Amino acid sequence: RQHRDHFKGDAFRCIFYNSSQPSAASLHPPVHPPAPTPSSQGIKFRDAYDCKMKACPSKLFTFLSVTLAIIGSSIVAAQEPHEMTAVFINEHPREEIELFWVTPDRAEDDPERFIFKAKIAPRGGAHIAQTFQFHEFAYRHEGQTHYVSVDRPNANDEQVIVINGSNEDIRVRCDLTTNSGQGNDALDIVVKPYWAPRGAARFLELVRMGYYDGVVFNRVVPKFLTQFGIGADYETRTRVREYTIWDDFHTVAFEPGFISYAGSGPDSRAAEIFIVMPGVSQEQLARFGENDWEVPFGFVEGDLENGPLTKIYSGYGDMVSFLTFSINLESNEFCLTVSVVLIFSLRGEKVRCNTASHTVVPTKHRLSFLRNKYSLIFFLCPHLNAGPNPNLMYAEDGYSTYLKNDFPLLDKINKCVILEEAGLPSDEL
Repeated sequence: RQHRDHFKGDAFRCIFYNSSQPSAASLHPPVHPPAPTPSSQGIKFRDAYDCKMKACPSKLFTFLSVTLAIIGSSIVAAQEPHEMTAVFINEHPREEIELFWVTPDRAEDDPERFIFKAKIAPRGGAHIAQTFQFHEFAYRHEGQTHYVSVDRPNANDEQVIVINGSNEDIRVRCDLTTNSGQGNDALDIVVKPYWAPRGAARFLELVRMGYYDGVVFNRVVPKFLTQFGIGADYETRTRVREYTIWDDFHTVAFEPGFISYAGSGPDSRAAEIFIVMPGVSQEQLARFGENDWEVPFGFVEGDLENGPLTKIYSGYGDMVSFLTFSINLESNEFCLTVSVVLIFSLRGEKVRCNTASHTVVPTKHRLSFLRNKYSLIFFLCPHLNAGPNPNLMYAEDGYSTYLKNDFPLLDKINKCVILEEAGLPSDEL
């Protein structure tokens, strides 16, 4: 009706589009529909009464029949099971877990309701099952039957389910040095597998293999974050770095003390971990989790303000490689704008230097002068406080030479253990 003024007289056409599949017509409808011609498709009629009583019934019946058939076939297709992969990981410290396929149309006491699928070893044992979305599995622990639904596959049609008996939490303790090695303390971490099952299982796997033993806290920024996870052994950290895991879904918002992986892009989580520091601003707290890979999988237990987090050496400041600056011709100074590696230009847009929120650096430290007077330049800042460069830490001499010579005051983790597994005999581990 909105285009009736574009037609001559009272003659116009009804054109039916099948909206079940996108087409050029449905995606990009013409702004001005063409005037009807004898070759045009549709039903020509003089008025609405003619369409309703004479010309339209047979065509309309055909159209409705086809439409209902399409809708019916879509419903049938939607009801077909969505195939996916379920990965069950048993994080119980001692007990094997028997996994069962649940037959939904069987009674509870029917022996065919629970079909045995696998026996999963403790401490990270896994079983991979091909199934379909919303199907239920079950396992028994301490006389109780626990049901698990595989209802949230990722983009790769996979879901990780962590099994831990009747327990929801797994506690890890990391003994560490404080105050540049002058003291010792313990960091108690509560792992929440149901928050981020892939991330939690990977962290526990790395703890079991001793990966974090000897790892330094290479990025410590009060009221922001503490980061660690670049292994002390060159071959191990090189191998672990290449083994990344898919992202988890976001389930909880960040709070001080929460732990997450650091990453460089989607599905890039490997071993580097950051902890949100106490005193972080609400503005910064809201930024955590904006990236897909930043998903909490646990938190630090205890007093954050007076605990070991605030005793870890932070004198080197945040990590800095290259900084971007903008030139202010009015004050002949370079204004620090961001502290990440970026390559871009403002293309003539003027930048104002706000000394209240940025660091002003004398022009004598500049590396180069770009042609555009308001462009950004790149600047290396050895005179500013800067923590270790992660890329140099991953090098073969990252620990033996680079950290030893340039960052001798860093604190480190002595050893991390899963508390419920700490007392197990070595032959069981």
